[in-house]
Amino acid sequence: MENYFEILKKCRMFTGLDIDDIKCLTEILNSKVVKYSKGDVIFSEGEKPEHIGVVLHGNAQIERTDYYGNRSIVAVLEPSEVFGEAFVCAGIKSIPVDVVALDETVVMLLSLPDIPPQNTDIYNCFILNLLRTSSVKNLVLMKRLEVTSKRSTEEKLMTYLMQTAKEQGKSSFHITYDRQQLADYLEVDRSGLSAVIGKLKKSGKIKCRKDLFELL
Repeated sequence: MENYFEILKKCRMFTGLDIDDIKCLTEILNSKVVKYSKGDVIFSEGEKPEHIGVVLHGNAQIERTDYYGNRSIVAVLEPSEVFGEAFVCAGIKSIPVDVVALDETVVMLLSLPDIPPQNTDIYNCFILNLLRTSSVKNLVLMKRLEVTSKRSTEEKLMTYLMQTAKEQGKSSFHITYDRQQLADYLEVDRSGLSAVIGKLKKSGKIKCRKDLFELL
């Protein structure tokens, strides 16, 4: 546990809190640290939401599967990132997505207390940070909606690449997804995506090699 407090300090939920405050909160929130192997399901669609998760080591992926079994990627989670808080706070009966470990991953699971703790200043700061974390995620989802609402694969891909270039402040950049993950994120077929990438390269609109893209 002690090894992970520097990671927790980087987490939005603990902004403005020192390590002693964070230690106090992990006790209030009945924290436990769980290790997962690659491919393990951390949260499963349909189960009751009981915990908020924080990635301490490794990477995880939030996935949504439709009625026909088609998978789309909602988000990729890196160390210090939070997941599951919206489901716990909303009080819904079941989780609508899967959260899967992409490699050897360590997660801290937190439970909100039924009765507010006596140390209200620290807990109130945590609750405010939790609200801010959810608000930031809503903005991220709006950005993704801008991508997936486009009609064609080419429009979706170019919108995503332009967003990424703008965020990184340069025309040449690395993306966080491999080809299958990118297809899932864009909610398109992988073979169709590969064809579009080839078309855009031939037309001189982009250059790319593996996860390195350049807008021309």
